[in-house]
Amino acid sequence: MKNFTIFDNSKYQPGLCSNGGYYAFWQTYDWVAGEEGKPGHYDKQFYTTRTRGLCPSCGQLYQSPEDCEMHSTCTSQVTIEEALSDLLTVVSRLKERAAYFDGPAFRITVSE
Repeated sequence: MKNFTIFDNSKYQPGLCSNGGYYAFWQTYDWVAGEEGKPGHYDKQFYTTRTRGLCPSCGQLYQSPEDCEMHSTCTSQVTIEEALSDLLTVVSRLKERAAYFDGPAFRITVSE
């Protein structure tokens, strides 16, 4: 599995999804092969339907880019283990919350 995206629509509501507090979120994981003798990693990016800021590297919501508390230290690089941990967390949520949501609250897509 080279690239994948995790979608979280558990709080999403049409009409309130850009500035009403009921946003959809998703994270992309793009595989970056390691250089000779070094392990590869995933480049993780965060996205949302929210019209105001979201740090693409750490996922923190903010009013302006300067408000991201992690901005100077956040990174988009995650290990294979961290990416798999994120996937397992979503699978766990799918199992726990499946009965509470009408429609796909969490979704995972995989691509080459």
